[in-house]
Amino acid sequence: MNTINRIVRLMAIVLIPLCIAGMILTSCAKTEVPVFKLVRQTLAEGEVVDSLLSTAMFTYSQPIRLLQPERITLEGATISPWVKGSQLHIEIEGLRGESQYTLCIGHGAIEDINGQQLPDLKMVFNTSGEREITIQLAVQKATGTASLPALKVYKFLRENYGIRTISATMANVAFNTNEAQWVYKHTGHWPAMNCIDFIHMGEPYATYTDMSQMQEWWDNNGIVMACWHWRVPIAQGSEVKEFYAKDNNFNPANALIPGTWENDFIEADIENLAVLLKQFKDAGIPVIWRPFHEAAGGWFWWGTGSGETYVQLWLWMFNKLVKVHKLNNLIWVWTTETNDDTWYPGDDYVDIIGRDIYNQASTTTLASEFSTIQRRFPHKIVTLSECGSVATINNQWQAGSRWSWFMPWYDAGRTRSVVSNEFNSTNHQHANITWWNAAFSNRYVLTRDDLPDWK
Repeated sequence: MNTINRIVRLMAIVLIPLCIAGMILTSCAKTEVPVFKLVRQTLAEGEVVDSLLSTAMFTYSQPIRLLQPERITLEGATISPWVKGSQLHIEIEGLRGESQYTLCIGHGAIEDINGQQLPDLKMVFNTSGEREITIQLAVQKATGTASLPALKVYKFLRENYGIRTISATMANVAFNTNEAQWVYKHTGHWPAMNCIDFIHMGEPYATYTDMSQMQEWWDNNGIVMACWHWRVPIAQGSEVKEFYAKDNNFNPANALIPGTWENDFIEADIENLAVLLKQFKDAGIPVIWRPFHEAAGGWFWWGTGSGETYVQLWLWMFNKLVKVHKLNNLIWVWTTETNDDTWYPGDDYVDIIGRDIYNQASTTTLASEFSTIQRRFPHKIVTLSECGSVATINNQWQAGSRWSWFMPWYDAGRTRSVVSNEFNSTNHQHANITWWNAAFSNRYVLTRDDLPDWK
């Protein structure tokens, strides 16, 4: 037994230190400090930006904290930085047109959670001349005021127009973020905007009062858009509702004549819509609002009359929502079909011009459309308000299509459910993940993480 005990003690003397050493090595391996680096930025060396630029953002590989904010300077003067997670936001105000500036993030200004710091980062950038795009929103012209969040979002669109483009997705049918979740699942990036549709308003199966997804989207700095495939009765007294012109006999001219069944319907329906939109106003959420889209195409009921009738419909809705219901949180988008001069409601009732394009791979054609619309509306932001099966954003951008944002339409089967097998596929009817990854590979394509805090 004594021999056995001696052997056990000897093994303990040899093995225990080895085990401890192994544990130490394993522990060291598990706590290896990750590399601290800058992974994304919205302002870069040599860039030409709008003189209205108000925020630059830098995203790092780990969460950061401010140590010496005075080491962050513009032209040698201290400015106002703030931190959220791994993002450094720098407030920039008072830039002059056609000027050069130097921004510096000095060593010691920030550090990551492990205490690592980075060398000085200096960049020289230039500002462009002033462009003829008003900062006054249509709701301001009508009521004298616009909500502060709406002003902030519009100002951001204005200052980035032509310099950066903003990614967007369309809800799957109605009131969700399914497409945005699909993009995030397969790319690791959230689109910056999410568009909803009031298409099923009034139906017992539709829920537009649960604001949780929209509130979460806004709280994470995402921008909210909304459109309305407005479904109307196909005939007097019918309970069947459709928005396509071919499916109903709804007369848009009669809709503005008191006493007609068409007028009775739209007057009641606009009240219902106002209640839903007021939820966003009460929550402090601005809405990029795109009603009556693609009118001159004639495939929707609101496009079956004349341009004059259409303009009257637009002004009627504008007055109802803005002047009667005081919805000053709306940013109004009118969608052109390019052959519709008489259909334009007017600069005082439109903030942004949209264009919907599908099945177009020619960057030359896309750039021609963009420049034609821009020349036609020199005082307005121009955007690719819907798209599907079009050239990559990189190729469009290089060809001169500097859309304010781009929004592929949804794939009904792919993203109907976020827990389906179809949701796991990277294929898509309008823009697959290869297309999205190509977009996100460009610094000028903004994601939700690139947006400022609107609060």
